[in-house]
Amino acid sequence: MKTRVISVLLTLVLCLGTAVPAQASAPEADQQQAYQAILAMKEQYPEGTPWTNDNHYAWDAGIYSGGYGCVAFAFLLSDAAFGDLPARMLTEFSFSDVSVGDILRINDDTHSVVVLEVHDDHVVIAEGNYNRSIHWGRTLTAQQVLAADNLITRYPESGTQTPDVPSPEVPAHPFQDVPGWCSDAVSWAVSEAITTGTSSTTFSPDRVCANADILTFLWRSVGSPDPAALSPLPLSGDEWYANAVHWAYGSGIIGPDFDPNAPCTRIRAITFLWQALDNGYYTGSAFSDVTAASAGMDGLSAVAWAVQNGVTSGTSDTTFSPDKVCSRGEIVTFLHRACVPSASLKEAA
Repeated sequence: MKTRVISVLLTLVLCLGTAVPAQASAPEADQQQAYQAILAMKEQYPEGTPWTNDNHYAWDAGIYSGGYGCVAFAFLLSDAAFGDLPARMLTEFSFSDVSVGDILRINDDTHSVVVLEVHDDHVVIAEGNYNRSIHWGRTLTAQQVLAADNLITRYPESGTQTPDVPSPEVPAHPFQDVPGWCSDAVSWAVSEAITTGTSSTTFSPDRVCANADILTFLWRSVGSPDPAALSPLPLSGDEWYANAVHWAYGSGIIGPDFDPNAPCTRIRAITFLWQALDNGYYTGSAFSDVTAASAGMDGLSAVAWAVQNGVTSGTSDTTFSPDKVCSRGEIVTFLHRACVPSASLKEAA
């Protein structure tokens, strides 16, 4: 651990609070929720968006009343991840204390960044006013993290409880053909306007899901953002899935050879979800039918991510069945588990 001294300049510009002792990193489910909230901001503030010291953001989380430039962007992302939770500053911390969503003050107290991913020996960050623009994905080594002047976190202190936030009641779906294993997921998907039934009383959970279906469900789950670019696919624009396909293409989820009408397989469904919601590097897949040769490195990472985050498991201890075609019930279940941490297989176990 190192003790850091907060610069006189920042103290004059911003209202300094009291530093508190360090604590262990936050629970994984809380970090995953913070990660998804921050990553969702990338749609509004994509790579290269101009961001300078002219940008200001007012902050109500404590310690500081607001900031400019890199500080402003860090506070903006922090609020997206943590809402009204109060902030605490750590001037003594170890690498194991660092969690997703924490703000690091680096470069001799001249630059603030937000932790996007935490790995064994490095972190991935998001930052504003980096070459006068917003940048996503730069890495800091553990040594660089420990050289930070301070760390701001909004996770509760060890031994304290996170304020209870009642989960909104999800109305039960009206469908008569939905089995118990996907009932909660269907209720959630309908309540979030991600999909509807195939009639007023049926959902058709066993119906084969096409690539266009899952991309549309996924697009709606992240707020139906405007596409960053139009895909080169031969679309008239009248297709019900057109905006979702353009969004997926502009986000790098699909390529120009995408077939919207092809049945969606397990490996493709999980890869779509991983690319849209995480896209980090994961290892640890032990399935004999998912290899670098058959699935590529993206497929390996996607499957490892899905298993580690409780999105799905294998079809046996040693197989994933990557080419098995997915049904509507399976797709909304994967999406529900990926978007709602409390619904994951890990939470249910």
